[in-house]
Amino acid sequence: MDIPRKLQIGSGNKYNEEFFNVDINKSRKVDMILDIAAPLPTEPVVTERFGEVTLKHGMFDYVLCEHVLEHIPNLVAAMTNMLNLLSDGGIIEIEVPYDLSYGAWMDPTHVRAFNELSWDYYCDSAWYLNWRTHRFDIVDLAYFIDSAYGKSMFEHHGQNWDAVRPMPRVIERIRVKMKKRPYTEEELKANQERAVD
Repeated sequence: MDIPRKLQIGSGNKYNEEFFNVDINKSRKVDMILDIAAPLPTEPVVTERFGEVTLKHGMFDYVLCEHVLEHIPNLVAAMTNMLNLLSDGGIIEIEVPYDLSYGAWMDPTHVRAFNELSWDYYCDSAWYLNWRTHRFDIVDLAYFIDSAYGKSMFEHHGQNWDAVRPMPRVIERIRVKMKKRPYTEEELKANQERAVD
């Protein structure tokens, strides 16, 4: 059986047979136990569904990562691994708690929260993370309001996201879709100049 070209990070209770499912938690149904923030295994790993699997750069066209990143202390390592596992032109879709929501900090296992600026360092400032060949571009960014209070405030402010983004307890979740691409020649040149400074 061929490995799906779609990867689900932190599959937890959302195991999906259309994906290659990984999670750090050994008690959950997964295709592979994997800490996405640790160095990727270089040796083949025996899986129940696919036999021996060796994780390789560019082996997935799509990565889904829902409510995982807020639990990861070494976020740069996790994002670097996901970038490497994606093919050129591949899409990563991430959902996380919004930094001003109740959900951002109620869970004692959360180590961070996110807002609309949290993605810049994987896109325009990816050079800062020592990403030398590829970066992400944002394809879509969406906000979600789950509470009655949040919905009423959104209506009160004319359904204007700019008005409610800085308001606590209105937006609950943020979802970003990013596309992997190689640096342009101009970006590579700028990165080399930055490395010299």
